[in-house]
Order: sequence, then C-alpha cells, then structure tokens
Amino acid sequence: MRCAPYATFGTKELSDHALAALEGRMACLLANHGMIALGESLEKALWRAVELETIARQYYFSLLIGGPVLLSDEQIAETAAKFATYGIEETKSAA
Repeated sequence: MRCAPYATFGTKELSDHALAALEGRMACLLANHGMIALGESLEKALWRAVELETIARQYYFSLLIGGPVLLSDEQIAETAAKFATYGIEETKSAA
C-alpha cells in the first residue's frame, strides 16, 4: 500500500501526492489524513475501504507482537497463483 506524503488539506500539493500514490492502484493512504479508496461503483469503493481498514488493523496488531513475517517474492508469487483458483474446487465439489 502506498502512502502519500503529508501536505495541508485542501491544497494542490496534497492532491498531487494522492494522485501519484494512486497511480496504478485503487486505494492509498494519505499521511496524517486517512485514505482514499476508488471503485467502479460506490459499493466497490466502500468494500475496498473496509478491506484497507481491516489490513491496517491487522498490521497494527502485528506490530504490537513484534512485527509481521514478510513473505519472499517467491512465496508471494506462489500465493498469488493459488488465489487465481481459490474457491473454485470447493464450488465444484459442492455441486
């Protein structure tokens, strides 16, 4: 997750930072302000905002117990590949 640098609210500087942080993304954090979440609909934007809040909460709690265990690039690629079919086999079995 990208975090835009701090700038005073309502300024072009903050807007420029936010746009840079959002490049190629659907959400970003704004230092000392909060977040921006985008979506194809209001419902999707809200879903992304809730997801971001959930991830931020999990990260915060991980810091309280010594920090998160970071995955290697290889482990991340493996996980991303598995998500491509996540839930499909369970759906076929239930049918």
